[in-house]
Amino acid sequence: MPIKYKIFQDRKLVYVLGIGEIIFDELLLHIEELATDPKYISPMKKLVDYRNSTLSSLSTEETIKFANKKTQFIETFKNEKCAIVTKSDLNFGMTRLHFAHLHNVDIMTNVFRNIEDALSWLQIDLEENEINLGGNRDSALFTGVPGSEYPI
Repeated sequence: MPIKYKIFQDRKLVYVLGIGEIIFDELLLHIEELATDPKYISPMKKLVDYRNSTLSSLSTEETIKFANKKTQFIETFKNEKCAIVTKSDLNFGMTRLHFAHLHNVDIMTNVFRNIEDALSWLQIDLEENEINLGGNRDSALFTGVPGSEYPI
């Protein structure tokens, strides 16, 4: 699965890492897993790192359906602040479309081109050695995450 996440409870932060091609069913599975994870205690801040992934297989309709799915979990994600980071113009546009359909809900979402701006918007002060912000296959982040193939 090209979407992995880790919850840092002491910081009330969820770090999500997308790797490779992300398809609609994987997005749905991710949001359902996160919504039912007992470590997710609302409100949290979420840093979504899509710098090494692509959303090119998603249709506009699927992007809207994903936003609608997220609103089904509004009680879980209420007051969440989500920063999405991507280098790709296509990903940037698709994620902006996603959050445009999250209107009238208590979920704040924004899209950024770099980690520094995203962390600033989230009001999180992190050193690079505290969390792997590289989003590469040598990630130390996902040790112990079920299904992770990216060891320390």
